[in-house]
Formats: sequence, structure tokens, C-alpha cells
Amino acid sequence: MVTLNYGWGRHIWDVPISMFGEARFWSFVAQNMFITTVALTKISILLFYTRFCTTKKTRWAIWGSMAFVLLWWIAWMVVVWVQCIPIKAYWRFPLPTDYCINYEDGLHVVGFHFSIHMMPLIQTTDSVCSHLVDQWSHKRLY
Repeated sequence: MVTLNYGWGRHIWDVPISMFGEARFWSFVAQNMFITTVALTKISILLFYTRFCTTKKTRWAIWGSMAFVLLWWIAWMVVVWVQCIPIKAYWRFPLPTDYCINYEDGLHVVGFHFSIHMMPLIQTTDSVCSHLVDQWSHKRLY
């Protein structure tokens, strides 16, 4: 509902200036919610992996990934909260004393998504290979 009330989905030039401050404020709120939601979703997936990934190596990878997700979340929350100094400069018209940075979320996130989604494949491959090695070691070669 916020998106409809404050001009989201319209070109920036079509949004009245009177809506600019509120739209930018809700954009700031949405950035915080998005980063938190992504981090919690990743941690949820990784916790699910701990239920069926039984090898020690895979468990270390999962817990290490969870630590990395937590650090990623902290880093991006810091970026969002200090992208403009003072913080309210993000949603008001800039003053000469305000300082804002531009940031882009990029390829590192895609690589991180890929690594999380590949973990079950690594576990499956480890299990299948160890099972085949066990079966093969019991057979005699004639």
C-alpha cells in the first residue's frame, strides 16, 4: 500500500515533489526490511541443511556460511544506515552540509546465493562417493 500512496512504480519525474520525502523514507525502511529478510531466509535454508547434511566437512561449511551471512547482514545494515550523514538526509532534499554515498549490490550476492544452493549437491556427492568407495573396497578384483 505504501508503494501506491507515495508514487513507487512511476517515473521519478512523474512523482510530485510533495511525495518525495515520504517515498524516500519508506524506501529507507524497505531497504532495512529487505536486507533483514534475505539474511533470515539464508539462515533458515542453512539451518534446514543441517538436518540432512551429516558429514563434518559439510557441517563446518554450513556453520561458516551462517557466520558469513551474519557478517554480510551487519555490513549491509551499516551501509544502509550510514549511506547519508545525517541519516535524515536520505529522505529530505540535500543540504550543502549533507554527505551521501551511492552503493550498488552486485555480483558478490549472486555468488553467495549460488554457494548456498550448491551445498546439498556437495553433500550428496560426498555421500554417493563414499558409498561407492565402501562398496568397491569390499569387492575382490580377479
